[in-house]
Amino acid sequence: MNRIVVITGSTRGIGFSTAIEFLKGGDRVVIFCRHKEHAMKATSQLAGRGEGQNILGLVGDVRRERHVKRIVTRCLKYFGRIDILINNAGIAAYKGIEKITQKEWDDILDTNLKGCFLFMRHVIPLM
Repeated sequence: MNRIVVITGSTRGIGFSTAIEFLKGGDRVVIFCRHKEHAMKATSQLAGRGEGQNILGLVGDVRRERHVKRIVTRCLKYFGRIDILINNAGIAAYKGIEKITQKEWDDILDTNLKGCFLFMRHVIPLM
């Protein structure tokens, strides 16, 4: 209870459901994704459940280090610390390998691997 949880890729799907469970347990949660409309909708939905003071919704891209730094800084200013990091952000290409472009492959690796690395690099020292 009362932990500060940062969940990447948390405005839909598994990440959003995870945020709900942490909020139910009395924790405070930072949610975000790179799409502003998704972040606003998810934040509004969670705040509408009476969790407004316990939720911080942001926009940022796990692939961009300056975005990661900004999210971590905003979290620290709003909640004062980070106790749990859940690297949930991920994308996939739903087609055969021979049809995946190099740009699509780079986006998958940058989101699924580099994003985890960047968040761990900036959050672990704070824990």
